[in-house]
Amino acid sequence: MREFCHLGRCAAFGFTLPELRAAQRRGYAASVDELLEAQPETLGEPPTTVLPPGFTLGALQIASLILWWLQRMVSTRAPLHEKMVLFWHGYFTTSAEVVPSGSFLLDQHRLLRAHAVGPFADLLREMARDPAMLVYLDGQSNHKEHPNENFARELLELFTLGVGHYSEKDVKEAARALTGWDVNWLLGRSQFHSDRHDDGPKRVLGQVVESGEELLSMLAARVETARHLSRRLFRYLAGVDPSGAEVERLAGVFRARHGHVKPLLRALLLGAEFRSLCERRDVVRCPIEWVVWVLRSTQLGVRWRDFERIKELGQLPFLPPSVRGWPEGALWMNSSSLADRFRFAAWAAQRSQVDSLVLPDAGPALQRELAGLSREDALCLTLCSPEAQLR
Repeated sequence: MREFCHLGRCAAFGFTLPELRAAQRRGYAASVDELLEAQPETLGEPPTTVLPPGFTLGALQIASLILWWLQRMVSTRAPLHEKMVLFWHGYFTTSAEVVPSGSFLLDQHRLLRAHAVGPFADLLREMARDPAMLVYLDGQSNHKEHPNENFARELLELFTLGVGHYSEKDVKEAARALTGWDVNWLLGRSQFHSDRHDDGPKRVLGQVVESGEELLSMLAARVETARHLSRRLFRYLAGVDPSGAEVERLAGVFRARHGHVKPLLRALLLGAEFRSLCERRDVVRCPIEWVVWVLRSTQLGVRWRDFERIKELGQLPFLPPSVRGWPEGALWMNSSSLADRFRFAAWAAQRSQVDSLVLPDAGPALQRELAGLSREDALCLTLCSPEAQLR
């Protein structure tokens, strides 16, 4: 039971009781395959018109994008795919506060969705020329006369190699290789200007490259990149850092499968180290995951009037606080955030029509506290219980 609950919390947004029973009937390995092979729904448009390129992204459009994606998370039949889109959103971070185009943000979201479990090199290549990323990390200002190192630095530190595996010289040379891309705001797309590109040879990590394409292919194939991605993905799903041996195992799978993400995910979820973590419950769910779990469990949808209530919890898609994405784990838990979650739980319990909510791996203490309470109070207490806050 615990192993299946753990899988549901980490690789989905938490299994409902029918989903949990179905997973137990299938068995663990088959349930992992079910999550991996589930096909995401056809992507519809946000509920309000997204402004065309070149126009300022207003509060209405931001709220539209946020609620639209949250509703997809709540209603999806492919929760692992949806979680991977959220993972990449925190990995290749951009923010509506910096990128003033709803079209750019939506197009980038579609890219993350299309490449969520495919070859990492393809996604990396798309991100390097994505208009939202070019705006967010100043790639559009990176020309041979005045190289801008912002994207190159994050490319090496956050997107591929990780800290400690490159030099300042590597950053400068990588920036030269990436010169020439710009954003056409009128047409709403990126474009390459050969006359702005530094076409001389560059040496990055001791290897000569001439173009951004060569640089990105080389970085995607590095063992340091395989380790960095394996470590970050394990931490994202499990909430804790993997051991060095597990990083090496996963990186080996990733490279043996030519940088495809789906086999890496399968190896991670079937691995003994991930499965053993079902015995511990000390990783705090981030607000997005908790909200999605609450709304799925209480059979509630996402409405416009709920935006401010969700915003109070402190985490909204399309609005990460920095290029590093969002904080993790215990940083989301303090007296103020607990009060916010209690208010949200009380609101959800009042609005929901479900008779009761069972946390299959909750202890007997919670069941004793629920005894004798009204339906609404019992539901509220379950939603804001310690067991519900933890992954």
